[in-house]
Amino acid sequence: MTSSKLLTSSEVAERLGISRQTVAWRVARGQLAPAQQLPGRSGAYLFDADQIAALAADHAAALTAEAARLTTEATR
Repeated sequence: MTSSKLLTSSEVAERLGISRQTVAWRVARGQLAPAQQLPGRSGAYLFDADQIAALAADHAAALTAEAARLTTEATR
């Protein structure tokens, strides 16, 4: 189920801290699923804001865990 808020590729890139090209690369490889694709030759992707927020939170948690692991290793 999608939320009423949709994000553009640029907004997704900003929220995930990646480039628009990386957003397109992840879509092409099935790593990121757009909620919609607009009609037309270029067919811009639109993404569900709730799914992107969850993905950003998961990414932040993974980075925090990795930072904690590295800090622990460095203090041994």
